[in-house]
Amino acid sequence: MIDARTFGELSERRLREEIPSIDPRLNTVLVQLNRTSSNLISEFESKVHKSLNLTWSGYRLLFVLWVMGDIEPVRAAEFTNTSRASVSSLSSSFEKRGLLTRSPSPDDGRSIVLSLTDEGRRLVKAAVEQQERLQRKLLADFTDSEQEILSILLNKLSLSRSIERESGA
Repeated sequence: MIDARTFGELSERRLREEIPSIDPRLNTVLVQLNRTSSNLISEFESKVHKSLNLTWSGYRLLFVLWVMGDIEPVRAAEFTNTSRASVSSLSSSFEKRGLLTRSPSPDDGRSIVLSLTDEGRRLVKAAVEQQERLQRKLLADFTDSEQEILSILLNKLSLSRSIERESGA
């Protein structure tokens, strides 16, 4: 049976054979990062968010509102790294559930502002607390220093992507 490590080795070998001009390690790093991200999202959704009637996207929107306070949907889309359409759809659903409100922007009457309700804040806090317990388990094999290094490296990668998006590259 092929496991993740074997798949990585096979993909590096195939890349070296078929496209010798590229560095297969770059592909391997990003495939591992993508796989890890997908696995973490699945863990959080199945062990935390599902019981709270949330999806990963929904949790991210509520978390951003909890951290940022009242914000316009376009800003929520930026901070959740989703489309404005997704924020709009989630907002409608959450408004019906009593988790957030939409009101006219005091700065621009043409736009709206999203705000968490007390129920929305309670739900986010419950999700964060449950998620933190799972995060402790997932990172238990990492020392504090390793966690800090991982955080620095992921932030560096994230910032490099932000710079590329801003420059249009």
